[in-house]
Amino acid sequence: MSIPDSLSHDALAPLWEKIRQRLDKYGPDRRGTIKLPRLTDNAALILSSLLDKKLTSRINLDELEVSLTAKGVGSDLTTALDILGYPASASREAFRAANLRRADARTAVDNAITSWPETWCEEWVEWLFRSGIMANTNNHSALQLVEQVRRVLDYLKDTQHQQIARNDLAVKLFGSSHALDDSTAIERAARRTLWHKINKTPDYHERRAVWSAAGITTDRVSTPVLSWSLKLHPHTALGKLCNAANEAGIPLHLSTLALEQNEIRGIEIQKPILVVENPRLVEAAAERQVNQTVITTNGNPSNVVIILIKALLQQNIEILYHGDFDAAGIAICKRMFTMGCKPWLMSAENYINALEKASRLKLTLPLEDSAYGDTPWDNELQTQLTKHKLVIHEELLIDEILDTRF
Repeated sequence: MSIPDSLSHDALAPLWEKIRQRLDKYGPDRRGTIKLPRLTDNAALILSSLLDKKLTSRINLDELEVSLTAKGVGSDLTTALDILGYPASASREAFRAANLRRADARTAVDNAITSWPETWCEEWVEWLFRSGIMANTNNHSALQLVEQVRRVLDYLKDTQHQQIARNDLAVKLFGSSHALDDSTAIERAARRTLWHKINKTPDYHERRAVWSAAGITTDRVSTPVLSWSLKLHPHTALGKLCNAANEAGIPLHLSTLALEQNEIRGIEIQKPILVVENPRLVEAAAERQVNQTVITTNGNPSNVVIILIKALLQQNIEILYHGDFDAAGIAICKRMFTMGCKPWLMSAENYINALEKASRLKLTLPLEDSAYGDTPWDNELQTQLTKHKLVIHEELLIDEILDTRF
């Protein structure tokens, strides 16, 4: 049976497109009725003839399928649309298939954790499927991940275990030293359970700290804190190391291992210590041989940076902080402020002065797309940042930062 040319008429395109969107979104089995789109008189006449009834404001898709198949246009509504030139969206099909796989995986995981003794396991699974870790998963991979996390938890239950390096634990449990590297699926999922175990609100800035709290040490040598002219008590091992670097006129890297195994003891009388966001300022301080201790967080402060700064703060040593005037930099500054550091040259006035400097130099500053967080040390700063949305990187202000006398 030939397909009537009238059904391929362009005037019916709005109807076929709307039906295709409906099937793409909800699947071929979810029918019901749809609101009839605006059609020309000719198109309305064609449709009325196809259905053999007077049109109303809505059209029943089951009735339409019967009419189309009776005309020989496909074996069902989906194939009819294919024949008429409105095939299923590949992306929609893939999206729907992924959703079905994810739903099946969720059911499998829900069944798997019924034997878990932890009271928080259901909450953890909710997070697991919200976090994106399970975005492209299936039953097998989802269950494998849950089983791997269970192995980590079971290992930690054995109180006879001594402290162990995370890489060693990864080899011991999974055969790969990188299985628990930062931000792998296993590491993220297991780390979330550790926050539950120690009954603390997750702090993603201290992702390695929770492993340490569980008795599992992370890499303690390859991500050191970088400093210039750091002055610690000369009778301590770290103090002697600092003195040697200072006499040589070179910046010093201190590892987590060094800070954990040695006393961090500041000298009783010293100027405020300056902490900056970017390593370039430590390099510049060394180049200029400035008489000022400078420590860099190297972006978002890692665990080793936090260890050093907290130890100094606990000894009532004043720490000043400066960072980038962008959304990420403001978030870091707020975190340092919360720890007890004093934001320095980070006021609304300092930001405006920096914008004026950039203007004098005829610089085209990058725009900040992200929203700025609050600035409790100077509320006006958030107002000005939001108003201008121009990024000032710390390196532009090297002279102002390093030439200021404390």
